[in-house]
Amino acid sequence: NNGSFRLNGPITANSGNQVCFTQYLEHGLNPAYDLYYYQLEIPFQDNVLRLNIDTRVPLRQGSYQFDMFSIASDPIISDFSIFSNADIFFNTTGGNVISADLVDFVITSYQENSIEGTFMFTDRTGGDYSGSFNFIPHVAY
Repeated sequence: NNGSFRLNGPITANSGNQVCFTQYLEHGLNPAYDLYYYQLEIPFQDNVLRLNIDTRVPLRQGSYQFDMFSIASDPIISDFSIFSNADIFFNTTGGNVISADLVDFVITSYQENSIEGTFMFTDRTGGDYSGSFNFIPHVAY
């Protein structure tokens, strides 16, 4: 797969060409309860690192904000987290998931099978992160 992923913060990761993008929809009892899952995954140390973005509506080009503890927070986003089972990830963060409390992210380009954007967030321990990502599907001829 083609793309890039960069994460800066207490955990740092960069991948220049091995990015996997997955998106899927989980239907609720009615459309108001549908959940959309977006995942970008890269090789990381002896494992993988995955960015998870869960939303209540399909992502589109634009800016999104999320505050886990604010009633006024954008209800579109239900989760923004980073996951890995790599030893260095666990040793640095104390677990295998970085859950974001305050998130700003921008989708600069979104099409059916490609996505590009930037993000900044604070995790639940006060760690600040920033990064960028893009995924363009590899087309074989």
